[in-house]
Amino acid sequence: MARRPFRQERSGATAAAAVLTGGDEGGLTARDRALAAWARKIVADPNSTTPAHVATLRSAGLDDRAIFEATAFVAFRFAFSTVNDALGANPDWQLVDTAPPEVRSAVTYRRPPQTAPGDTPPR
Repeated sequence: MARRPFRQERSGATAAAAVLTGGDEGGLTARDRALAAWARKIVADPNSTTPAHVATLRSAGLDDRAIFEATAFVAFRFAFSTVNDALGANPDWQLVDTAPPEVRSAVTYRRPPQTAPGDTPPR
């Protein structure tokens, strides 16, 4: 059975919002909870990671390659966000338009999203 896109999965959106806000992650697997904690650790203070944190990821079922890939993804995404923030870029309207309501309400963009073509910008 093919997996539906994320934006159509109501429970996926609720879980994503919980991860973004640090809320109840009870609906997540142990693997997903470990990855969410790892991502938060990397973004908050990457120099504070320890071998024990990596061991937690391994015990949740991730191998070295998966740990590296998750770490690189979070670091690249954080770097990309930092560049956008430094340049004052507004979020793409497509991103905001396609995100589930639960995710939109959990994210603080700091700047208003771009307006869709043909929309009148807010005054």
